[in-house]
Amino acid sequence: MENISPIVMHLKEILAENPALSVFLDAVKEFGDIIEPENLFQQILKICIRIFKAEGGSVMLLTGDKQELVIKSAEGLRADIVGQARIKFGEGIAGWVAKEIEPLLIIGENTDTRFRSLKDKNRIIRDSIISPITIGQRVYGVISLNNKIGGMFTNRDKELLAVIATVAAMAIEKIELSKRAALQLRELDITNDITRSLDSLIEKDVYRAIIEILKRRITFSLLSMLFINDRVIKITPLEPIDDTFIEEMAAQVCKTASILSREEMKASQMRLQVESDFPPFKLKEPCHVGSFLDMPLSSRAKVFGVLYIGSTVENAFTEDNLRFFTIVAEQAGIFLGNARRYAEAIEKLNLP
Repeated sequence: MENISPIVMHLKEILAENPALSVFLDAVKEFGDIIEPENLFQQILKICIRIFKAEGGSVMLLTGDKQELVIKSAEGLRADIVGQARIKFGEGIAGWVAKEIEPLLIIGENTDTRFRSLKDKNRIIRDSIISPITIGQRVYGVISLNNKIGGMFTNRDKELLAVIATVAAMAIEKIELSKRAALQLRELDITNDITRSLDSLIEKDVYRAIIEILKRRITFSLLSMLFINDRVIKITPLEPIDDTFIEEMAAQVCKTASILSREEMKASQMRLQVESDFPPFKLKEPCHVGSFLDMPLSSRAKVFGVLYIGSTVENAFTEDNLRFFTIVAEQAGIFLGNARRYAEAIEKLNLP
């Protein structure tokens, strides 16, 4: 006779008694209609509460820096607790479960001070099961259920919740992979678009194309390029600015260029070339650099300059802006490098 573990037998019994759970788990594994993580967490929690006959529970996920757990979905907890609860990784019951990657069963009224961050004076937690949402050693978060109706949670319940939590982790991983693939495809389309726009061997044309490409996606006050060997900073203001902004920009691009070239560069050593309908002039109030992005310009694994955009507005740029700017800088380096080599070849051949 086939040797089947008690947990597998219990899971089969649960699935036989609850067809909805079977359909849901199949949908999760196949990444069917569940697209947004919030919807996924809410559905998993509702299913688990029904299956385990719990009064409530929560799904907590690790933040991007893996330092804290935050509630993403909850049932039976006060709204203020859901909105404010943050548990440090390794601390408290949920933090311990996430760090140790071990499910936990708690029986009896809990007086442990480690629950303090989720303490609800209006509710008594009699028993709980908590499981890490994990694949192997990668932890996404923790799912917990509280107060089994008509009885107490058992070790078998704890093990079954761990199985469901693993399926949930698989779904989260699929969501992440799908979003990453979609992002890579979008970036490929962007790269192709940039490549077509930059397809020139004339440096001035490439420079103007870079400005037009960036203007499509990003709002900024000024664009500049520092060319290390030439000791030149080309500047294109897109709105009225003054000398204060220019000085702050020049200091920043020189700092970045110094790091990249391992050679000290000062703004006073640079020749500024301003090309714009908005040349710098004195404003009633000095304008300052509120935020900026800069990236190296490189060709054939050699850095030859810095691409910079700045704004008078603080926190003007988003992560999407940075991603797009990075792609543009990578492509700009290639085409500017080609344009410069082409110009050098023409000069050596004395061609018109």
